[in-house]
Formats: sequence, C-alpha cells, structure tokens
Amino acid sequence: MNAPSKFPSILNGAIVSALLGIVMSIPTMLFMRDLSPFALSGLGLLNCLILPLAGAFTAVWHYNRVQNGQSAAGEGAALGAGALALGSLFSSALSFIFQMTGLFPSNEEIKQISEDMQRNLLGKQGMDAEQIEQAIQSSQQFNFLSNPVVQIVVGVVMMGVVGAIMGAIAAALVFRSKERES
Repeated sequence: MNAPSKFPSILNGAIVSALLGIVMSIPTMLFMRDLSPFALSGLGLLNCLILPLAGAFTAVWHYNRVQNGQSAAGEGAALGAGALALGSLFSSALSFIFQMTGLFPSNEEIKQISEDMQRNLLGKQGMDAEQIEQAIQSSQQFNFLSNPVVQIVVGVVMMGVVGAIMGAIAAALVFRSKERES
C-alpha cells in the first residue's frame, strides 16, 4: 500500500502555525512600547510553546487521519519539521506584509524600542549613561542577526528542528491514543 503524500498534512500544520503565530504576535507588536519586558517575555514564551505544538500536532493529526493511525515517530518528525519550517516562511511573509502596510512596527522601530527597553532596565540596575551605552554597543556586535534574510533562514532552521522534536512527540501521543481506542 502506498503511503499518502505528506504535503497536505505539512501544509495544514504550516497554515495553523503561521496564522496562530501572527494572531499571537498582534498584542506584542501593537503594544510593544506599553508592555513591560516581563510581559513581552511571557508572551514570547507562550508563543514558543504553543506554535510548535499546534503546527506539529495538526500535521501529525491530519496525516494520521488520512493514514488511519499508521504513522511512526520518524514520520511525525518529518511532518513536524516540514510544517514548522514552512509555517516559519509563511509567518515571515505575513509579518513583512504587515510591516509594509504599517500594521506592525518596522525593523528599525523594533530595534529602537529594544534599545530603549535596554537603557531603561540597565538604568534601573544602577548603571550610569556611559556604562549603558557601552553595554548597548557591545550587544550590537551581533547586529547581523537583524538582517531579515538571516532572520528567515535562522527561523526556518530552528523551527524545522523544533518541529521534528514536536512531530515525533505528537506521533507517539497520537499513535498511542489510537492504540488505546482499539
């Protein structure tokens, strides 16, 4: 028996992770200046936990539905990796469109907001203005990461790895639950 194509399942997982990622980033992008660093970190952590789970589980669930529960952890890893890597590309494209239309802040605005938050936090720790500027300059040595192409490539690779892990877990859980039902 030929296995069904994985692409429709990967596409479903990618769409879920991209749309959920955009929806979950809206509060961060709209209220970035008003939120505390701790609230931003919390939203980011929530985003990092929910998106990979949702995308990988959607891909594995869809494939198992088509395959009647016959996929293994290796297939789940491939499904999850594909879904989250493709979802990362979709999310990047949507974010770019939102930035171009003014719905999301530009990369320059995000950089400025980040520097302002750093200055504020370092000032609260008792650093003087010169020390704060030195700390910000030293953090800018990794400025190549602000290049949108580098961000997309890093995002696709990272999400692919995370997706493989989540997909393997999802396949084990979905397959195990199907075995219990039988």
